[in-house]
Amino acid sequence: MTSIVKQLFLGASVAAGLSAAAFVAPAAAEPSFSTSGPDVVNFCSDSINTFADGEMNMSCTDSLGTILSGNSVAPGGNVELYNGTDNLGLSDPAWNQRATLEADFDGHVVTFSSLTFDDWFEPDTDGNNLANKWFADLLDSDQGDDVRARGGGATDEQLFNTFLGMGGFQRLSDPNISYVNKADNKLTFGLAGHQDAGVINPLLTGLVASEVVKVTHDGITEFFYSFNPPTDSGQVNKTDGFSHNGNFEFTIALEKEVSTPEPASVLGLLAVGGAVVASRRQRSNKA
Repeated sequence: MTSIVKQLFLGASVAAGLSAAAFVAPAAAEPSFSTSGPDVVNFCSDSINTFADGEMNMSCTDSLGTILSGNSVAPGGNVELYNGTDNLGLSDPAWNQRATLEADFDGHVVTFSSLTFDDWFEPDTDGNNLANKWFADLLDSDQGDDVRARGGGATDEQLFNTFLGMGGFQRLSDPNISYVNKADNKLTFGLAGHQDAGVINPLLTGLVASEVVKVTHDGITEFFYSFNPPTDSGQVNKTDGFSHNGNFEFTIALEKEVSTPEPASVLGLLAVGGAVVASRRQRSNKA
């Protein structure tokens, strides 16, 4: 009896070992990308300049996979989500629309979005919202004193209202995604931006600020932005000579994906384990 128990245990161990060997998670599949919504603009790159299709007599026909490849110092281009937000008023119904970029890593989907009025000013317009949080973070950053100094004695509330009245939040709402990479459960992406945030709003001239992107993954929604100096991307936009010359990088920890063996394969492995046990029993009986 003891011998049979040992043999059964050995058979189960072999099956488990085979199972572990057979069901190592496959290499990550190449991501698939898709876009939707208004005014999505693809910018290709010649490693020095970025350009949309037709700009400066250049043709941008690269796939999204090529455009969104690369890294912080050598992006493949970028995808701008809702280019038209710059010209929208606060109460413009068009600002309720959203442009998205979806990255599908073999069923693990991450969605990047432009920002709407509601994203900035809900749940209420009295201060408990993203707009006030973003501006407070700006004033709390190393650049806060510079912003206040430019206000000529204006209060923080007055500075906020100045930025709001100049369309500052609309200018922040059309992020340019420059690359998206995934390794294991870590997602890294870049926002193409400017070394000088005065391009976004005159109040920020000489300062650093990225645009803002809304990211949804694993049932979670987050907003990403930075006031830290960007990486020099080595690229500009051909039409203005300065856009996209900075890159802001962000990292997200995704939920780990568990590889589950197919039922038929499990039965096959159990059969192998059973065969090992039966073989050993026959040898034991002959002995």
